[in-house]
Amino acid sequence: MTIEEMQRQRKRLGYTYAQIARMSGVPESTVQKVLAGITKSPGVDTVAAIEKALYTGSQDYTNGRMVAEVSYRNDLSDAPYVPEWAHDPKYPRQGYYTVLDYLNLPDDQRAELIDGVLYDMAAPSYVHQAIIVELVTFFRNMQKYHPGCHVCVSPLDVQLDCDNRTMVEPDILIICDPKKITKPRIVGAPDLVIEVLSPSTRRKDLQIKLGKYARAGVKEYWMIDPDAQTILVCIFGDENTTHMYTFDDKVPVWISGGEVSVDFSEIRSNITYTRDE
Repeated sequence: MTIEEMQRQRKRLGYTYAQIARMSGVPESTVQKVLAGITKSPGVDTVAAIEKALYTGSQDYTNGRMVAEVSYRNDLSDAPYVPEWAHDPKYPRQGYYTVLDYLNLPDDQRAELIDGVLYDMAAPSYVHQAIIVELVTFFRNMQKYHPGCHVCVSPLDVQLDCDNRTMVEPDILIICDPKKITKPRIVGAPDLVIEVLSPSTRRKDLQIKLGKYARAGVKEYWMIDPDAQTILVCIFGDENTTHMYTFDDKVPVWISGGEVSVDFSEIRSNITYTRDE
């Protein structure tokens, strides 16, 4: 969610800066500077706290995790911001859906829930899945360097913000905090997330998820484009840097301190298919 979108949401709800400050725990002067665009590079934690206040209205911490109850108005004419391309007649309440709605979807319907918006997920291609298999094999072998970390693969629910408005299914994720692993799902931000781009997920992965992962506390995010044969790596936190690689490169795993790298030329050579159609 951008600063402009948060400012529009503030106006929709009629919140004052003082109200947002009380709900977010962020000083009123900081809230005003961030939403007015005066602070050009606000901290990720600050932006996340303000965003949660605008979308929850109240906060309660239980066992160190945030539990949020959505307090949207029932008037759908005052609906929260939804990307134009995410409007879907199948989902008339976009922006208002919750984890309960997500869990009540038919078993054969794959979707993700992000800030109350449901996004359908199409079946992945062979190349998409082949890249995932190669990477999971690599990261499984990497576990000997990081015995406390766990490699997981989609489909697996990730309650990213620990609230009831977002549930995502990253293609690959690495979790180094076992407290986030529960029997039904992951609760909280993974350390590393990898998404393999496809026509049905490209905009969501490059736009919506990029911001969500950064604000949720993901440390490292890879976006792999099989068609362009590129890997965009975003490092969040103090560094907050972006790196672009190709399938001719060895891509360092930043959460490992760069001790290990993925050779994408080898991955490319292991993926074979007969035709493009």
